[in-house]
Amino acid sequence: MNQQQFIKNGLEGFKNAPKGTTGYIHGIDIRNPEHLICENPIEQLRYELMGGVNMKQLDRLRVTLKVTRHPQLSPVHAYRNTVDLYSDTQVKRYIREAAEKLELGTTDLTNTIYSLIDGVEKYRMERRKEQLLPQRAPRVELSPQAKSQAKKLLKSKALLSEISNLLKQAGLINEADNGLLLFLIFLTRKFDSPLHALIHGSSGSGKTNLLKTVINCVPDEQCHVTTALTENVLFYPPYKEFWSHKVLMLEDLDGSMNALYSLREFMSNGHIVKYTTEMDQTSGEHKQKKLEAKGPVCIVGATTKDKLYEDNSNRSYLIHVDEIYKHQQDVMAYQNEIAAGMIDKLKIEEVQLLLKNAQRLLEPIEIRNPFQPELMLPPVVFKPLRTNQHYIALIKSITFLHQFQLEIQEDKRGRYIETKLDHIEWANKLCRESLLRKSDQLTGAQRLFFERLKSYLNKEEQTTFYSKDICKSFRLYRQQVKRHLNALESLSLITLVSSNPKMSFEYKIESWDDYTNIQSGVDVLDEKLQELREKYPTA
Repeated sequence: MNQQQFIKNGLEGFKNAPKGTTGYIHGIDIRNPEHLICENPIEQLRYELMGGVNMKQLDRLRVTLKVTRHPQLSPVHAYRNTVDLYSDTQVKRYIREAAEKLELGTTDLTNTIYSLIDGVEKYRMERRKEQLLPQRAPRVELSPQAKSQAKKLLKSKALLSEISNLLKQAGLINEADNGLLLFLIFLTRKFDSPLHALIHGSSGSGKTNLLKTVINCVPDEQCHVTTALTENVLFYPPYKEFWSHKVLMLEDLDGSMNALYSLREFMSNGHIVKYTTEMDQTSGEHKQKKLEAKGPVCIVGATTKDKLYEDNSNRSYLIHVDEIYKHQQDVMAYQNEIAAGMIDKLKIEEVQLLLKNAQRLLEPIEIRNPFQPELMLPPVVFKPLRTNQHYIALIKSITFLHQFQLEIQEDKRGRYIETKLDHIEWANKLCRESLLRKSDQLTGAQRLFFERLKSYLNKEEQTTFYSKDICKSFRLYRQQVKRHLNALESLSLITLVSSNPKMSFEYKIESWDDYTNIQSGVDVLDEKLQELREKYPTA
């Protein structure tokens, strides 16, 4: 039997396979790439390539090949060996030893094994061609019913309020504004310059609940979630568009310390490039290789360390989780309800799917904000240039979400939609807390401690306090209180009154209205919005 007849028999065997059978090519069963199988019913032989085929080294075809009689009458009638199928000497020796073991003539094996080589060679070349083709994330096609439900949501007059309510149904505990802000930040992945976010909070404060609840409402094909990340992972994506217009969520930034610089540049530039050297397998020389990762990508991470990631914070929205006692009680109550089976998990999945489908319907379109030249950031904000870009992008995200409710306009530059004053009002509300953080010299944890300290002294009707009393009342470790007090003292917000080894350190608050002043500075956003409403009553 010649090679053409063997391949034809293999193909005929595939054609006669049961309906629904897939995964054959050139008569070879490729359903498991690590265990290729080829059967020849005429010669009653079965070949198995254990471990598959090396796709990189084209100058050799080294495989672990097992040949058996099929059907196999005895375990003796099987021969296994590693052989380079491109070495004629090794192939002939393999045929001779296999024929002896299987009690067959060498002619029967010779015809089939050379036909096997031909089929495996073609299989490898086709697989390499597929690897060179540009790959894309799978596109999800919505059913008419799913599309109708998603459109109904997007056309709702109270769209943002409804989304906030859906996030609550999806498992978000309190944190309504933070959850909605994070949802809108994730939505900017579709922009050329997406937003980024950094979630701050102490250990066990609910950062994971906030992040995972919202990311679970983002389409799976548009996000990548990881607990740790190395720099090289960024530069070796599976395909060219792997990072492009996606959300990259880092559950804990502490696990990605080595990649922080690359992540910062990815945030700022939308792409990163580096050069490395690799040895040429043919010549043995080291050659320069350019590695590039293309975005843009929306990067979100969580951390307990505010100052450690200051450079990343400057490029991000700062979101601080609610750490009050009531919030912790609500989270524990929800956990108890889940454990008791009182939460309908199917309902949660339905809500998540609805929000995912709504985002899948949103199409890229130019967004113009005719009011932006008249808007201004509060003068108290640090690093206003970057913060202003964040403010602009948040307003765009809200407008983008409302595209099904806005008139699509067109001019010589193309199609576009325009921002409404209601969108700016929502942006002012959601970014207020982040702007306060960017206007404050204190970190989130320090500010929470200081405001709690003021409330404590007002309640106790005291003007001074001892550090040991604060440790006891706040149930904090002595070193924690000491770090907070040192930070407040360095900024002249408190002063040391006396130091008595028996009575501990006594302090006095010097500035009671520092945070009130910052808050009043941020109020300029609402004041400007009111001016715009009076100036453009129909906008």
